[in-house]
Amino acid sequence: MLVLSRKPDDSFCFPQLGVNVRVLSVKGRSVRIGIDAPDEFAILRGELASEFETKATAAAETKSHRWKNQLNVVKLSLVLAERHFQAGNVSHGEAARADAIRELAKMEHTRAVGGEGPCPATIRLGKTRARRRR
Repeated sequence: MLVLSRKPDDSFCFPQLGVNVRVLSVKGRSVRIGIDAPDEFAILRGELASEFETKATAAAETKSHRWKNQLNVVKLSLVLAERHFQAGNVSHGEAARADAIRELAKMEHTRAVGGEGPCPATIRLGKTRARRRR
């Protein structure tokens, strides 16, 4: 662990991350710190970090589960279409294939509008994000 001594209005930075930290004031045993970081970074107090990780993990698992369910619907529709085509029932095969295409389009739309794709997004928990000073 790196330990630094800083006075009010002193700062330090993490240049590769684009993060700057400034000591705003010191009153008794309380230190006010300002953190300037890109919006992609969640900034949390230490006591909230485990809660954030728990909620982020649960949200990612839920999204992954929904994504797998949607893919399963597409797979089942395509298998059904294949069986209808093999049986010579072209109209039912085309209907099942159209269902698969509609489900894929729904998945694509959800992903395009920032919804539940397979890649977990950064999650911000209400009031845990400190207000920014510019």
